[in-house]
Amino acid sequence: MKNNNVSLLILSSGGYQDIWIPQFFYLKKYLESDLFDNIFLSTDYYNSMVPERIEILESNNAWSDRLIEALERIDSDNVFIILEDYILQTQSNLKLSYEIFKNHDLDYLRVSYKKKLPNRFLYRLSKFKKYNISLQPGYWRKDFLKRILRPKETPWDFEILGSLRNIFIQSKCFALGANYFLKNKMPFPCLFTGSVVKGKLIKTEYTRFYNEVDNLIFTRELIEDNSIIDSVRLNKIDFFLGTLKKYAKWIRF
Repeated sequence: MKNNNVSLLILSSGGYQDIWIPQFFYLKKYLESDLFDNIFLSTDYYNSMVPERIEILESNNAWSDRLIEALERIDSDNVFIILEDYILQTQSNLKLSYEIFKNHDLDYLRVSYKKKLPNRFLYRLSKFKKYNISLQPGYWRKDFLKRILRPKETPWDFEILGSLRNIFIQSKCFALGANYFLKNKMPFPCLFTGSVVKGKLIKTEYTRFYNEVDNLIFTRELIEDNSIIDSVRLNKIDFFLGTLKKYAKWIRF
């Protein structure tokens, strides 16, 4: 049923099931309950309990193949996509940003907050920026997302190659600017990096989860907050160079 014509899609894999417990806990606690028509979780495997409202879309195919399959199974024309480790820290405020997405007839709207945003309410993402397409929390028109997806890609492949493909098609890709955040609450308040960096759980998130959430089981290493920026920067550079080397043929674009 297309009430608001938008569904929440969480992208994950079986190796991140330890993160699902706090993810589901904070979605129930902080997510606006009447915005999304449905909530879906795309994964390659699961053996843990999932709340009744969340529909599992299971496939053992590659990450991008699972996403393509998920989009075919979702009835809404629009999706709000998050990775499994983008976990709410306070009450979400997504309705206003969804109205902006609809009223401007956008293909993609990034809603994440970071320092040094342009001093505008809404700004167009330059197609010539390396990550004009990213998996930061955001709204997507399904038809547009399908155009820049290809089979057998990882999330990191998709961010780089999806950004390159976006150069050659007509699209309206925007992000919320600094002026939006000066006047409004964050749409999806979570860490810009996600709670997991290079497979390691951020220590402050670990503490937050253990203080509030029951039945946690973490086996992953912890990372200190002051190590995050350098770790993310090196990770992005490594994947960028590796992906371009791996997919240098234009046919992949």
